[in-house]
Amino acid sequence: MRRDVIDFTRSFSMLMKSGIPILKSLETLYEQMGPSRIKKVTKRLIEDIQEGAFLSEALEHHKNIFPQIYINMVKAGEISGKLAPALRELSDFLQRSRRLKQKIITSLMYPILILVTAVIILAVLMIFVVPTLTNIFKDLGGELPPVTLFLINTSKFLGRWGYLFILLLVLIVVGYNLIKRTPAGAYKINIYRWKLPIIGKFLKDIAIERFSHSLGVMLSSGVPLVKSLLATKEVVVDPLLKESIDFLIEKIETGSSLSESMEEARIFPGSLVKIVGVAEDSGRLSSVFLEIAQDYEEDISASLSGIISLLEPLLIIFMGVVVGFIVVGLFFPIFSMGSLIR
Repeated sequence: MRRDVIDFTRSFSMLMKSGIPILKSLETLYEQMGPSRIKKVTKRLIEDIQEGAFLSEALEHHKNIFPQIYINMVKAGEISGKLAPALRELSDFLQRSRRLKQKIITSLMYPILILVTAVIILAVLMIFVVPTLTNIFKDLGGELPPVTLFLINTSKFLGRWGYLFILLLVLIVVGYNLIKRTPAGAYKINIYRWKLPIIGKFLKDIAIERFSHSLGVMLSSGVPLVKSLLATKEVVVDPLLKESIDFLIEKIETGSSLSESMEEARIFPGSLVKIVGVAEDSGRLSSVFLEIAQDYEEDISASLSGIISLLEPLLIIFMGVVVGFIVVGLFFPIFSMGSLIR
């Protein structure tokens, strides 16, 4: 979710909580904003409301900015007469989703930096250092050790055919994105991603956390179950989960309970299904889904820390081994220079 939308929602909820009417709150926000896209949208919202539209109806004209779950929660707040609390809950939901996303990105930055550094060092050694030392070895003559010969041949190969590896990498990235844009391709990629060791469970947990959080927020705002599921479907990005939500809606509309439908979907963990079943019996479905989301967020944080703590030393060791191999292969003949001179 865009940062400006989150800031807009938080400020809007604070003004509404203070007892300021919707129109006046929007006008106040508009006056405080600097030139931006959200300011133009706010002006349109003001104009639509002045013409008699509800806030949710005005938001419908800007679905590229406000997702369906946003509009549905506002509509539920209007119907219940609790728009200010709905906006506050929506603000918390958006901030929490963004915070989790930022945490994942921030945690991955260091391993990515190590990997990029390793690639740059290897490229410099193989493209610039190895050819220079190769000329020195030629002038000295003598027999070179197998490690050095391997490095020299690899350097020549990369110098001649390296551009093909770059081209292949570009083709793989482009092909992946093209396949991902097709429904069938995205579905198969989703299956393979969830089956990956360690990473697969982590990705699935993120998807279920988003599902639980979105559904819990919608239900706590008073939105009916089926409409909550439809709005949640707009939030999740995994095709497998989207398909499962369609299945849940179909089963619920034919009279099945949510927990029964989730069990038949065969995508949700058994423990989660049991908790939902108990929540249905106790009438605490909305609060339980929010608690589930909180638990999954904590599990995701723990899993992320575990993955990073494993990945960082592995990358450092890999980098040390490869660079050490190159250094030994290149400088061992120099240290043994006496045996190279005829």
